[in-house]
Amino acid sequence: MNEDINLPMMQTLLDALPVPVQLYQPEGLMIATNRASEAFWGAPRDVLVGQFNMLTDSQNIELGVPAIFERVIQGEVVQLPPAFYDSTQLEGMEQSGSARWVTVTYFPVTDPAGQLQAIGVMHRDVSSEMAQQASIEVAQQEIASQRSLIASLEAAQRQIQEQASIIRELSSPISQIWEGVLVAPVVGSLDANRATMITENLLEAIVQYQADIVILDITGVPLVDTQVASYLVTTTSACKLLGSRVVLVGIGGEIAQTIVHLGVDLTGIITLSDLRAGILWAFERLGLQVTRQLAPVAHQQRATSARGVAKKG
Repeated sequence: MNEDINLPMMQTLLDALPVPVQLYQPEGLMIATNRASEAFWGAPRDVLVGQFNMLTDSQNIELGVPAIFERVIQGEVVQLPPAFYDSTQLEGMEQSGSARWVTVTYFPVTDPAGQLQAIGVMHRDVSSEMAQQASIEVAQQEIASQRSLIASLEAAQRQIQEQASIIRELSSPISQIWEGVLVAPVVGSLDANRATMITENLLEAIVQYQADIVILDITGVPLVDTQVASYLVTTTSACKLLGSRVVLVGIGGEIAQTIVHLGVDLTGIITLSDLRAGILWAFERLGLQVTRQLAPVAHQQRATSARGVAKKG
């Protein structure tokens, strides 16, 4: 560094600047600071000028300042990204110093001949920007967490809906036992939603299989009230509109008494005791007859006996 640097004149120029600026020797010793820097760091110049060495300061060493000084000596201007610096850790500034986020620009100070006179350091407070950035990051994390939670809840809801659909289907399966004959067992209590679902599935099955007869088995229904009775009547009417005859089976004694007590009119609905009776009724309507077939072994034994008789004759 040129030893002829005019520090008083330089000091006058520095104090006129509205931004915090400090001057250092290439060896790291502070040789000047301005009023803006004193106010910025809360440090009077007599505490630091001629005392503070940036290249031996632990915080600046961690920030890589020694390497930066080498680059500035070669004529570069270097700006560091935001970094946190606590001047209260410096000797003599435990009470007056401050801690903040800053961006620091390092630049060479040269004479007209281009000879290095000092290394300039300019600070800018970015604490508010960093606080805003931190708030934004926290908000983004909260949003991401909420989105993840919403996605998990939606996935859980879809799973519950799928499971509920499977349970409903399993609790009210509709089977084609013969061409044109469907059996729809109803198991468990009926509410409006489940009754609607069963009716919709039954009507879809009638269309799909072109069913002529539907056997509605309510053996597994523990209680028949006005709502259930109304469902039976409505379902029967809907099936008739699609050209299917409905036979209602599984009405026990208690349910029969309940239906009579409720005054439910089942006129026009065929009712039978159990599923077996319903199947026989359906086969009769289709002109089918169930016959017992001899077991293969018994049939063979009879045929052998017949041949023996023939031989004896």
